[in-house]
Amino acid sequence: MKLEVGMYVRTKLGIIAKCINVLEDCSYDFDRVVYQDNYNEDGFMEFPYLLIDKYVSKFSFNIIDLIEIGDYVNSYKVTHRTKSLLGFEDGQDGDWYLSNENIKSIVTKEQFKSLEYEV
Repeated sequence: MKLEVGMYVRTKLGIIAKCINVLEDCSYDFDRVVYQDNYNEDGFMEFPYLLIDKYVSKFSFNIIDLIEIGDYVNSYKVTHRTKSLLGFEDGQDGDWYLSNENIKSIVTKEQFKSLEYEV
């Protein structure tokens, strides 16, 4: 399977972005910075096809496929998952689950770790 417009990618650095354009030279535009060195002066992502394996760990039309245990979705830490549901622990009421259409925000564990301040 190859990367197509509308697919989401998760990079090896833990960044999630959406492919918004495939250019004539087989490079890609994403809706956010995927790899800083690849932005041109117009602000578009120029990400050559040959670099996909080097920087991208996963891609899918379903964003839930890219979420891993330890990521934060809608401000809650993902503790377990099934193929189509994300699981979260709730100290009082037990576990609860979230489906693809209810995802509003994601902070990957890599992003969370990079912003962490240890005392």
